[in-house]
This record gives sequence, structure tokens and C-alpha cells, in this order.
Amino acid sequence: MTLSFKGTICAFAVLICMSAAQLLYLSISPSGIKTELTKQQYQQDIALFLNAINQYSAFAALKPASLESITRASQKLAKTAPQLSQTIELEHVLQSIISQLNDPGASVTRPAVNESALLLPLTLRFDGQNWHALSVSGNEPSEINKSEKINELDKANHSAIAQELDLDFPYITHIDGLPLQRWVIASQAYLADSVKLSSAAQVHWLQQISKLRQDIGLPHKTDSIITLSNGDNHIQRTVKLTRAITHPAAITKQLHSPETRSLESQIAHKLIHLNDNIAPSTLNVLTELLAKPIAPNTQPLAIDIRAIKQPQPQLMAWLKMHFGQPKQQQTIGVLQYKRHSHSRAEQLPKHFTALNKLNFFEQTNLINQGFDNQLKQSTALSDFQARLHIAPKKKTKPKISAQTKAATSEQVQLSLLIDSDCEQECEWIALAAQKWPNVELVGSTTRGSLSPRYKVTLPHSGIELELSTGIVYGADGQLISGIGIAPAIQLHQFAFEDSNVGAIILAQKLNRSLAPLKGTVAVATTEKR
Repeated sequence: MTLSFKGTICAFAVLICMSAAQLLYLSISPSGIKTELTKQQYQQDIALFLNAINQYSAFAALKPASLESITRASQKLAKTAPQLSQTIELEHVLQSIISQLNDPGASVTRPAVNESALLLPLTLRFDGQNWHALSVSGNEPSEINKSEKINELDKANHSAIAQELDLDFPYITHIDGLPLQRWVIASQAYLADSVKLSSAAQVHWLQQISKLRQDIGLPHKTDSIITLSNGDNHIQRTVKLTRAITHPAAITKQLHSPETRSLESQIAHKLIHLNDNIAPSTLNVLTELLAKPIAPNTQPLAIDIRAIKQPQPQLMAWLKMHFGQPKQQQTIGVLQYKRHSHSRAEQLPKHFTALNKLNFFEQTNLINQGFDNQLKQSTALSDFQARLHIAPKKKTKPKISAQTKAATSEQVQLSLLIDSDCEQECEWIALAAQKWPNVELVGSTTRGSLSPRYKVTLPHSGIELELSTGIVYGADGQLISGIGIAPAIQLHQFAFEDSNVGAIILAQKLNRSLAPLKGTVAVATTEKR
């Protein structure tokens, strides 16, 4: 039967209306997260997972053997897929597979739902020798410490409380009868090499006790027996596992963030905490602080940059202006990004520049360090892109007096706090500051994740996959991605949360000056191009 012109128009109109109604339904209907997957859905998510790694992962291009191992593991997983499986099981398996990339920026996470894995309801902190068990904020005071009184400030900010689980037995030595070191080893299976020894990175996985139990071979339980010690005696306590707790980094942020601690108070302690929201007035205050005379052997100015993730051109320019060298090389580091069907150099942030656009001397220096596009070892990676120091615009350039310049160049010492939470822009700042004589990095080795990232959500399970899309080198040719930046002064995780961290840094400086032995300053053992 042949439709008339009017009938054809009506048919098209019906199809358009049906499509519009379906789109409207999809836009207003609740998007539930699936907790169970069919065999086909399971295999489709694995296929997309493997495809994303093949196309976008720079670490897979850097180490083809890892990609082959991941491909075999993924294909085997797809072939042995059950008819019905839990998304939480898929998340666990993919986390194990992606750890083979050794990419510190890679992650496999599933949105929090009621079926989330059970977690250890404690925050753990390492003091350099022992692990401390802290009660997570939000618990009842009786659960935190029955004998400890909470002052008025803590009551006003109760969500920020994190106290020893038991003041008489502060150290945790065993979980479910196994030494804590056994659990630490199990947690390291999920960590990249650059952060395997970082207690701050281990904390996250130590809380994932259900996954670690499965890896170790222990039975599933809804509670856990922990052993606490004071060095001489031991006690055991049973804690009920939970599905949602305050993340340790959030506790640190609440205790020491500009939102809960005024800038004036931070200046009085000479410890400034910065995040991605840096007000211009903050830099002006810091400039005035630098102009004040400082007596010898006094507490240095310390800036905690670990929470900085987004580019901060004004902060970088301020640091270079006050602490950089006049004739210093303009290149901070060099990036290679993973080529794929949609990759373009124009998509990189504006502070990256192709080597052929640099001046002659800058190009020659980088080529001498091995950054020669004609001698690239892998065609899967792009030409080298340099990140340069960018001068601030004249209208936003902060004023600096001769007095401040003299103070900065002669006596002001700056300490930048870093650890494995330092990634993205934080690491770029640390990489630049390494070359400045009046700046010292304090803490522990950074994550080694400086490049842009690719994110994708697997359609059926809702699992979010994140990958590093580039490899970063220092201007001297040293590989930084996957290795990190070592500090000049080592500081354990627990010291970062001490209000007198500035005094601790000063004591470390004085001890080092009294005994300047070889090896007292940490040196990054990085790969050379």
C-alpha cells in the first residue's frame, strides 16, 4: 500500500512524537544504579573498560607488556562471566586488573549505594613507627572515648572530631588476628609503585576490609576484631563494619582548611592551607608577610599545597616572583599525551607549548636532555609539549617592594607541604619549586600523577573509570609520572595534622644542619629518558 503525501507526513509526525515522549521519559525518570548485571551487560562493560585503556591510557602505551596482561585478564573475565553477577564484584575485579597499569591516576569507583562494600569504621594514621586508630567523626562521644570531655569548639564543629579510639591503648596492631603489616601488604596490591610505601595512600585501602578479606582468603563478616596496644599491654575490641564513613582526607580538610580556620590564625602559626579557591587578597597578605624581618633559626613559612588540583597561574607566578631565579629556565616539565582518534594538541591546556615554538636556547637545552621528537621511542605518544612559566598579566601582577625583594632573596625560607595526596597542579608547583634555593619540599613523595585524565562511566554498572592520558618528565629528562617527587625533608602523616607542624619542620632543619651527613636529604631515584 502506498501512502499519500498527507499520510507520509502524519507517519513522520507520529514517529517524532514517540521519540520526543521517550526522550522526555528518560530525562525525568529516576536513573537507578544497577546492582545486578546479566552476562551480556557484564561483558559489554568489560569490553568498554578494555577499549578505554587501549585508546586513552598513556601508561598502557608506555608499557605494552602491562597492556597485554590486562587484555588477557579482561578477556578471561568476559569468557567466564556468570549468568547473573553483582556490580560490586565487577568493581573489585576491575580494580585488581587496572592496578597492573601502575598508573597513580587510574581509578575504578562505583557510586555509593546501599549495596556498597563494608568498611572499617576507623581512620588510621601512621606516626612513623606505629599505626593509630582514630574514631571517625560523627560517632557518639561514648563511642569515641567515654572518659574524654568534648570542649565547646568541638561541639560547634562535631563533624570534624577525630580522636584516638582509646587513649590508654592508642596503637592498632592486629585486625581479625592478623598483624597490621599483613593488611598493609594486601592494600599495596591496589597501589601504584609511587605510592605503595605511602601511609596516606594505604589508609584508603585499609578501610576496604571486605575486599582485603577476600584477597587474603578470610570469610565474610559484618564486624571485625581489632587489637589495640600501648606498647606493653594489649586489648581486643569488636567494631561493627559500616557502608559509609567520612573519608580521611575530608577530616584533614575540615581540621585545617581556610573555611574552619581564619587566614589570620594561619599566619600566626606560619602555616597556610591553600586549595583551588585562592583569593587575590591571600597573595597580597602573603606578600606583606614576606616583608617582615625574620630572626635566624625561627619557624619558616609553610604552605600546604596538597589540596590544589586545578591550574593556579597567579600562585605559580607569585612563587616564581618571590623565590625563583632571574635567569632560570622557563620550562617546568615536558608532557607527552596518548594519541587516539580524537586527540589534538589544541585540546591541551594553554600553558603547554610545542617545542618548535620555544626560543632557540630553550629548544637546544631540552633536546640535549633527550626531548627530540625525531627520536621518540613510541609512536603511540605525541610530540613533546613543554609547560612554561607564564608571566601574569600586568593589571593583575602583584606589587612587590624593594624591601620584600631583599627579604625574599636573603632570608625568607619557604616550606611546601606535600605527600601522596599531592597530584595534578600540586605536583607541577612542587616540580617548579625543586629548583628554587629558598624553597624546600616537606613531607613524603608525591603521587606522580601530573597529566590530564580521561573519565568514562561504564553504561550498565555505573562504574567510573579514570586514566592518565599523558606522561610527564622534568625539564632535566627525569621521568616524574608514576614515580613522584621526593621531599627534601621527610615528615610522617601524623605530623601533618599537628598544629605545631611548623615547629616540627624547624626542628628537622636544625637537626639536619647539625649533622649534614650524606643521605639525610631525600633524593628521588627516577628513571632517565
